[in-house]
Amino acid sequence: MLEITVNTLKSLCQFADFGAAPVIPTPTPSIPTPTPSPTPSGVQLPTTPEGVRLDVSIRIELPITQDADVYDKIFKSLRKNLLAPDSEED
Repeated sequence: MLEITVNTLKSLCQFADFGAAPVIPTPTPSIPTPTPSPTPSGVQLPTTPEGVRLDVSIRIELPITQDADVYDKIFKSLRKNLLAPDSEED
């Protein structure tokens, strides 16, 4: 394995330009990290004896529309599939 690594390095050195000016990386803009939403007051999240808990956040981006029927169908589907997935109600 060591021999393969050395041979690879030697092969790469044949293509290198050791006299070239060093490349100075340009700083990339930092992307802000989203902060987690606070737990609504009055909601007690379950914990284990070790103190581990699981928070699940669902983010839904709704389309811009003037048709209220679109929103009604989205929320009806959410209720059917997320809040009561076993119900056969339409």
